[in-house]
Order: sequence, then structure tokens, then C-alpha cells
Amino acid sequence: WTLDLRSREAGPVGLHAGEPLGPPSWSPDGHSLAAVTRDAQGASALVVVSLEGGAARRVAEGSFGALAWSPDGRWLAATSAGGTTLIDAQLGTARRLSARGSYENAPLWSSDGRQLELLVDERREPTLVTLGVDGEERGRAALPVQIDPSFWGTFTVRPLGKERLLVQTRYEGDLYVLDLVR
Repeated sequence: WTLDLRSREAGPVGLHAGEPLGPPSWSPDGHSLAAVTRDAQGASALVVVSLEGGAARRVAEGSFGALAWSPDGRWLAATSAGGTTLIDAQLGTARRLSARGSYENAPLWSSDGRQLELLVDERREPTLVTLGVDGEERGRAALPVQIDPSFWGTFTVRPLGKERLLVQTRYEGDLYVLDLVR
């Protein structure tokens, strides 16, 4: 549902392409939402829906986790247990950005859209990895904690100015401030 704060009118969002599996991601212009859904047969897909109306549009098939729009709204970074994929939000074409074989989560685009920060599960040790959109690793910083894999989805990453990131986990309520490698 959406709520217009001026008029106080609420209305449903057209995510009728299946059951939502996680939180949606707002497009940079605020006119669309992307979400991972599962249909009645159990197949999951990435869908985009316009908040101006219309049905949800299936953009890509697959089991994705966290989503993040690029600053220009062209790409969606979608994480999964096998890596991170960049998906063209209009065409649905996809290319694998990383394939580490470890779980990746909490993608965050740089403001210029040229790289992503990702949390990578390396042997139960969360590591913040900076990747260029060409897939080249540009930096890494290990978080000083080991966690149970069932809590891996509890991390969020937010920008803190231009040179730092705030990493939070609901696992133990920990907050980390990390300097970016740019």
C-alpha cells in the first residue's frame, strides 16, 4: 500500500505478481518499486511496478535477495547465495557481477553509479567488499564479528557522508562505521 501524506489517501500497489519475499526497493525517481516475488507454483522472480498504476512487470527470473537501484535508475543490483547480478530494469538483460559462491547482501551503489558496496559472508565473517561495475574488486574490510548464517539477512548498509558507511546488524544491535576505499 501507498499513503499520500497530503491527502491521506491510501491505495494498493500492483504487486499482484505473487507473494513478496522481501522488502521492495524504491527507484531513484520514486515512481517505481522493485521486489522479489514468488508465484503459486513456488517460482520466484524480480518484478518492477509503477506507482502510477499498471501491473507488475517481470524483469528477471531467479531467487534473489536484497535489491538496490543504480542512481540513474537503469540497473538493479540483485544479490543471491551465488553472487550479485546486475539487471537492466527496462530490458531485463542480466550480467553476473560476482560469483564468489558465498552469500552476498546489502548492496549499496556509489553516488556516481560506478561501484557497489556489498556485505559478503566469508566463512561466517561478514566482509564489506567494494566492486566496480566491471566486477573488479576495489577494496575490502572485515567486520570484527562472527555470526550465525541464519542472521545474515539482518545487516543494513547506509552511506554516512561521502567517505564512510554505517553498517548495522540486528543480530546483536551492533553498529560499525567503515571508511570507504575509493
